[in-house]
Amino acid sequence: MSGLLYIEEQCIVCTEDFGINRKANSIACGHVYCRECLNNIDPPVCPVCREEFDDEGIECIGPWEEESNPAAEPARVADHNDDWEWDPDVLDHLHEEGRIWEPSDADREDDLQARDELGLPRDQDEERYDRARSALYGDVGRFVEDENGRTVWERGPPERDDSKPDWALLDSEYAEDRAAWEALGLRA
Repeated sequence: MSGLLYIEEQCIVCTEDFGINRKANSIACGHVYCRECLNNIDPPVCPVCREEFDDEGIECIGPWEEESNPAAEPARVADHNDDWEWDPDVLDHLHEEGRIWEPSDADREDDLQARDELGLPRDQDEERYDRARSALYGDVGRFVEDENGRTVWERGPPERDDSKPDWALLDSEYAEDRAAWEALGLRA
């Protein structure tokens, strides 16, 4: 028998939830149904992938006992950290520092230089970070293509188009939005 593809919480044929009285059964292709539906399928082919199955290829996979009531609160186990509390100074420090570590500009430059020396492509996340940083701080730099055709980071202010406000859509974004509105028939 092949492995299970995905165990649903209910039979996809009759849409009844699996439980003690309606157990999940896997067939050879890996799809899961209740036994009642498998017995009623004629000819015996999987409703999803149309692969044939027989009674010997059906495996009951449970559930074997009812799940506990999720509304009932489980018994609490004593923990050795029960009397421990957060130090407010530590919490303030965490909020000041933020939750994400970011490499320094020098580390980024070293990484980019090593990538260029090895002929490796730039990390996509790094490019997105640099573009976002450039858009926010303006004076950081911009991407340019060098004489070898590689995209490199050039320090200095990016070229700005003062004819458009900062919040204006890029031409590609504008075209994409316009096409979406036209497809919906909401704009001529």
